[in-house]
Amino acid sequence: MSLRLSYRDGVEYRFGHAAPPRLQVKLGQRVTLETRDSFAGRLLDGALPVPESVPEMKRTPVELNPTTGPVFVEGVTAGDVLVVDIHRVSPVGPGFTCIAPETGPLARNADWPLFLEPRVFRFEYGPRDGGQPELSALDGRLRFPLRPFVGTIGVAPEHEEESTVVGQGPWGGNLDVRDVAPGNRIQLNAYHDGGLFFIGDMHAAQGDTEFFGTAAEASGEIELSFDVLPKRRVPFVRIEKPDAIVQLYCDRPLEEAVYAATIHLMEWLRADYGLSEEEAFLQVAVNPDFRINVYQCIRMGRLSFTVGAELPKRSLPRPAAGHA
Repeated sequence: MSLRLSYRDGVEYRFGHAAPPRLQVKLGQRVTLETRDSFAGRLLDGALPVPESVPEMKRTPVELNPTTGPVFVEGVTAGDVLVVDIHRVSPVGPGFTCIAPETGPLARNADWPLFLEPRVFRFEYGPRDGGQPELSALDGRLRFPLRPFVGTIGVAPEHEEESTVVGQGPWGGNLDVRDVAPGNRIQLNAYHDGGLFFIGDMHAAQGDTEFFGTAAEASGEIELSFDVLPKRRVPFVRIEKPDAIVQLYCDRPLEEAVYAATIHLMEWLRADYGLSEEEAFLQVAVNPDFRINVYQCIRMGRLSFTVGAELPKRSLPRPAAGHA
């Protein structure tokens, strides 16, 4: 039976080891975590995305993008890699996206008067033709596939606390990666015994780059389980999909994130898949299935751009024993 942690019992706005664990689980045990949307549900009550309506925006630092946790995973020690298996991401209730004043690439642009004032767009969920799930906007005039994922995921960093809004690192953070989704495995360095895991910021759908800083923000439930790679370190968060591997990196400017993600992917190919230098080079330089994904490309405080270097598994030999 899956354990459960409610949002009310585990809400956190910082990644840190000082918060007491709210739930303890065993390796392989399924757990369901309730999460609240990035504005803590206030926009769904009709509030506009301004400090007068969302008091969390007035705090220093702001307390938005809440996570649920920390979860203590038995069998994980400092110096391991925590592997997170995502089984289900289920939005509950309506979702939204918003235009916040003075934010985004079209702020104060007279050619786009829509972006001069705060505004909230609500979404509803339902089946599309053929029974596939979708979300709808503007009274059903626009309909999009429902592809939920988790925007913020991580563990407690080694020393300092990090904000759930702008924190990013090898321990995770606000990444907004569409591949943190059901069926995929996420690798995070563990800096404390138990990992001390946090998750939140569900999105019902999102386009590449999260261009305006918000996607289809949603509350809901996330079902997952945990595994461990003992005594390992990864340079940054990694994702194993059923059909591909993805090396993430966050940096500014964008090209620095691309360089780092690609080089770390090549290192992954050599260390875990036994490729030679020449083979790793050719996979990136010549393989037409090699991809660079720009998941998040917004300017907000010290938030960096999130990039993923992806290679399909059909291009690779089986990993060496003892590796993911």
